Amino acid sequence: MVRHRHSHLSPRNICYESPLPCITWLSMYNPRRFGMPWMINWICIILGVTLMILAQIGGLRKLIIQAKTYQFYS
Repeated sequence: MVRHRHSHLSPRNICYESPLPCITWLSMYNPRRFGMPWMINWICIILGVTLMILAQIGGLRKLIIQAKTYQFYS
């Protein structure tokens, strides 16, 4: 097996290091398009990405609300 100098940065390895395991499974197994496993994984991906975005928005909102009542030099 020939190892390249930056083999860990290849596009193939990058898709396996995704933050959602559903994306990793989808890229590894390539199930039949519009089959049951494919649909379940896409639902999980959409829910996971939505949850990640909402968590960031919620955290930012909490910081802004707390910053309103912050008092300097008190």
